[in-house]
Formats: sequence, C-alpha cells, structure tokens
Amino acid sequence: MLENYKLSTGKLALVSFLFFFISLGVVSAGTQGDLWDSAVRVYHLNGDAFDSRMGLNNGTVSGAVNTSGILGDAYEFDGVNDKITLGVIGTDYPASWNMWVKQKISLTKMGALGRYYEQDGYIVDSADNTRWMLRMGGGLEYATGSGQGTKDIWRMATMTYNGTDVLYYNNGTLYAQDTTSGNITHLTRSWQLATSGNNADYWNGTIDEVTFYNDSITQTEIDYLYNSGVGNELERETPVSEYPCESTWEVMYDNPNIPALRC
Repeated sequence: MLENYKLSTGKLALVSFLFFFISLGVVSAGTQGDLWDSAVRVYHLNGDAFDSRMGLNNGTVSGAVNTSGILGDAYEFDGVNDKITLGVIGTDYPASWNMWVKQKISLTKMGALGRYYEQDGYIVDSADNTRWMLRMGGGLEYATGSGQGTKDIWRMATMTYNGTDVLYYNNGTLYAQDTTSGNITHLTRSWQLATSGNNADYWNGTIDEVTFYNDSITQTEIDYLYNSGVGNELERETPVSEYPCESTWEVMYDNPNIPALRC
C-alpha cells in the first residue's frame, strides 16, 4: 500500500528510522525494486480496491467482505455474485500476473481472475485442478495443475509471457511451460476478480495481493514474492503518521514488491 505523509524536521530520527528498516532487510535495492518498476497495477485489497501503483484503475467492489489476508487484509467472496471489477488493463507482452487465493469449497468450477469468459485468467475446475489461460493471436494457451485446488489453504498463482513462452507457477514452482508466440488479444476487455470473466463462475473464497506486470518476471522474483507471503523474508511494519523529513515521503508497506521507503 502507498500513502503520502507531510513530515516534520529531525534528521537524527530519520537516520535511526532508515537504519531500523535496513537492519530488518525490508529495503531491497534488487529484487524489490525490479518488481516495483515493472508493476503496472497493484491491488493490496486492504479494505478497498485501490490501485497502489498508479491510482489509475481503482476497482469497484460488489458484495465482497473485508477479511484477513496473506499480507494485511483481503476480500472474501461468496461464490454467488460477489466480485471486484478492475476495468481495462491492456498490457501486451511481456507481461505477468500474480495473486494469492484461498478457496472455501471443493469440486466446484470457479474463477479467481478473468477477462472475456474463460479467455484470460485463473480458474479452478470441478475436479479441483487449477488452470491459467491466456488468449493470443495464435489461439488459447492454458495449463492445468492437477489437484492443486486444495480448499482452506493459501496458494500463490503466477503466469508470465515473454513473447515466446508462457510459464505457469503454483506457489513459486513452475508446473507448465508452453512455447508459443503472438500478441495478447482482448486488451480492451475489462478484468474481474472472483469470476472467470463476464460475471460467470463466481469465486467462493478469499483473494489478496493482485499485481499486473509489464514484464516477464523471473524465477528469482517469483521466489521472493512467494517467500515474502509465507513470512520467510519480509518483516512487515505499520508506518506511523509522521517521520522526520523536510519534504513529502511515500511510505510503501504491506507488499513484498514495493521498497519500504521512498522520498
């Protein structure tokens, strides 16, 4: 999440504050910075559907309820008609999508992210197999992870496309790779959370930390996102309302792909 604060003076406290964050390992000039630079939309879903990266595609929440998430809060969906409409996010390749999901029921087809019914996005089928889908000029590419749709367990779902290969990950582990080519289609269609697109196959469960990238993120970056989500790398801190500085600072927190502090 991103928030702006007007700050007072006091350089000694600022030095102590920065040292505190660096000593915790929250600030990372490498992986974190690269992920932030390539992110085009970031939805923490901490009580709203605000786009923390650009503020250009704030989502519209319909019925979903705020609840505890993998990092901070998340939204829970009833599987009937709850959804979040994100609008048009027309990113062609290279591109990546990353999100955390948890389903409440088994053996039911439902979508966690979708655009233009079952053309782009992430679904669980009626046999609890997970599937990423991406429609390009050459046709529909998809990969299925058998038996990965376990209920009541958080999992991180990732898809990347670099113009020659589509890669699908579950909890940071590559489970399928397709060699293909072509531009991504349906770029003017609207993305929805908690459906498979066009208000179908509603998600019964929780969704958190949804990010769209304009790059094919690497295995190292995916590992970082996954490990941060399960608490192995990221020390999360709640920022106070003021920090000593002579200008306006942007405080980044609650998401592993955002540097902790920027001025």
